[in-house]
Amino acid sequence: MVERRAVDAAIWGMSIVSLDALRQAYFRDARAKYGDIIWWPKASTWKNQSLTPNTSLRYLYIFVNTKDDGPVVLELPSAANGSSFLGTICDAWQVPLTDVGFEGKGGKYLILPPDFTGVVPCAF
Repeated sequence: MVERRAVDAAIWGMSIVSLDALRQAYFRDARAKYGDIIWWPKASTWKNQSLTPNTSLRYLYIFVNTKDDGPVVLELPSAANGSSFLGTICDAWQVPLTDVGFEGKGGKYLILPPDFTGVVPCAF
C-alpha cells in the first residue's frame, strides 16, 4: 500500500512540479515578470521541461498572479497571414480552463483571482 501511495503521489504531483520548473525558468532564465510573454522560437528539445512538448510547435508562456495583482484580461489577435494562434489557459495544476484561438478567432479572456466573489463583467 505504501508503494502504491508513493506512485500515486508522483503521478499526481508531476503536473505541478513540471509547471513550477517552467515558472522558475520563466523568472530565472528569461528574467520575466508576471504578465511578460516568453516564446520558444525553436523546436522543443529535452531542455524544455514541459510535460509533453511537441517538437513541431512553438510555445508561448505567460504567468499571471491574480491573487496579488487582481483580474487580468488576456487579449489575443485573430489569425493573420495564414498563421493562427491556438492554445489553452490552464491553472497551476495544468487543468485546462479554456481553449483560445479556436478557428483563428481572436478574443478577450478574463482571468479572475481564485477567491473572486464579485460580479463577473459581461463585457470588458
